[in-house]
Amino acid sequence: DGVSARTFANPREWYLWCLRDVAAYCRTLVDETGARIPIVFRPFHEMDGDWFWWGPGSASPEDFIAVFRLTVDVLREELGAENVLFAYGADRCWKPDQLGAPGKGGFLNWYPGDAYADIVGYDDYSIGKGKDDNAAKTTAAAIARLRMVSDFARAHGKSCGLFETGAKDSVDGFYSLLHKVATAEGINVAIMTTYDGPWTFPETEAGKADMRRMLARPDVLTSAHAGAFGD
Repeated sequence: DGVSARTFANPREWYLWCLRDVAAYCRTLVDETGARIPIVFRPFHEMDGDWFWWGPGSASPEDFIAVFRLTVDVLREELGAENVLFAYGADRCWKPDQLGAPGKGGFLNWYPGDAYADIVGYDDYSIGKGKDDNAAKTTAAAIARLRMVSDFARAHGKSCGLFETGAKDSVDGFYSLLHKVATAEGINVAIMTTYDGPWTFPETEAGKADMRRMLARPDVLTSAHAGAFGD
């Protein structure tokens, strides 16, 4: 609103102002008819890592759940429920054999509850890293994690996503491996995104050729910035 500086009574009031500012921006996202464009909002991602202020070194699971719910409540009040899907997205720091529950470890350690998440998923930049056997192991681990998350999503009426991944420092066949992960038995992925810039594009000509082959597959749909895999 053109205000360059203002004071707030406390951090909560500042945060509520920020959320309303986010809502004001979201209301500008309309199509050519003026209808609001549906968006996926993924707040506080990679909460199982310790590189953000909402990670385990700075916030408890209870703190995280409280601020996640507050965020959803305010934005739904401002925007309504029909145009915003809220995503719960961890990194890959949780163990492949752990789904867990809120506050009990595993993928769901920070889960805000079914009423506050429409899409569940995680980020994984390990796929295809290393050479030969290691690339196979990281791919198998990704399949195990994504199958577990996909099963949870299906049981709870949610969509599932691999929210971030990328080809940087991966083998030349990264995109073939990514397709293998997305189409593995028991996995149903609604969203799969390769991160922008150097994380998206392979570093070698062989890697780029592999990417082109994957993008040409009939079961692959793409948008301008992300790849989405159909059934």
